[in-house]
Amino acid sequence: MGVARRSRVRQQGLHSLRQQVEVARKPTFKDTALAHEGLLSTAEAGLADLKKANIVSQERGIYDALPANCAALADLQASRGPILTMEWPGP
Repeated sequence: MGVARRSRVRQQGLHSLRQQVEVARKPTFKDTALAHEGLLSTAEAGLADLKKANIVSQERGIYDALPANCAALADLQASRGPILTMEWPGP
């Protein structure tokens, strides 16, 4: 892959990441945390449906990472939630 192509791919990746962050961020920390909890819950339900249909990953899948993501979010809320709630820039 040439330098120009790598640069374009990197720019596209950064643009995509920026869009994901903008969509994920809500007006308050509490709203943001609740939205992420909802995303994790939806992902878990969707993965459970896939598992019921015998569609499973061949290697490490996201299903194994869900508990760690839920725990990390809960830990963030417990340890930094009050500070983030106060410092969160509003809409």
